[in-house]
Amino acid sequence: MKIDMTVMPSGKRYEDTYGLYLDILKEVAESERVVVVNPPFCWIPLLHYFDAEVIGGQEFFEQDKWFDFCGIMDFKNRHLIEVLSTVRPELVDALWKSDMQWKIKFVLLKKKKEFFVTNNGSFHRPEVNSYIEELWKFVPEKKNVVLVPCAADKPYPSPLHKKVLSMMPEDFYLANVTGVLGVVPQDLWRLMPHYDSGIPNEWRLFQIARKYFSKFEHDKIVCYLDYYSVPLYHVFSSLKQLNNVVFVNDIKFYADYLDLLDEKLLCRLENSFNDNNFKSSCLNTVSEYFL
Repeated sequence: MKIDMTVMPSGKRYEDTYGLYLDILKEVAESERVVVVNPPFCWIPLLHYFDAEVIGGQEFFEQDKWFDFCGIMDFKNRHLIEVLSTVRPELVDALWKSDMQWKIKFVLLKKKKEFFVTNNGSFHRPEVNSYIEELWKFVPEKKNVVLVPCAADKPYPSPLHKKVLSMMPEDFYLANVTGVLGVVPQDLWRLMPHYDSGIPNEWRLFQIARKYFSKFEHDKIVCYLDYYSVPLYHVFSSLKQLNNVVFVNDIKFYADYLDLLDEKLLCRLENSFNDNNFKSSCLNTVSEYFL
């Protein structure tokens, strides 16, 4: 199949034109042996990622002036595609749709155990989607859990995780909360991809954590967190489970990470396991801004 883009599609309104752009990208992603003639230069990386043959190119968008393809680039590098696709909204959209909606025909790239989360395109890459599928197959064996943040050092356990594990009662299990993977019970550490992310995604965490804790009710939930305490508060509030939750640290906006290995904070964590202290869940420390 041949698609000639020498004359770019145009609609009466911008949203019509945008829809025509997505129609072309969808056709390329879902079809085999596609040849695209004279696409905008900024589209070329994603077209190659969709396994299309590209002939020529043109400066149509302002962003096309930024692209110089004289050298050899690895258009099957997912990290590179995520970065280059951010220059245009239809490219960001098409990458997400190829991950989540379209019935793509091109061969998926080999999954990587380690990668960087650079932008929203990273949150739905095949490695992340595969982990989420495993999460919904998982059934926790215990009814009590300690929630801790993710850590840059992987594989787990990190020093913080080791410390918390050493303090936990036997009837608890440990789980990480993360804006990339949502919830990572310790039994799934071996399956999780080893990503590094500087992008907190509280809404994504809220969605996955809410589904997880609505699917699996717990008797006791101890949150040993900093800034992720805010979306978790709203998760348990929406599920009407706050009576089963203790927040060890204040529920508020954190401009920086807490030192969760600080002895005073660890002492508060240890005290939270005491049944007599569990009901004092620190909800009086919730900032009014988040209520």
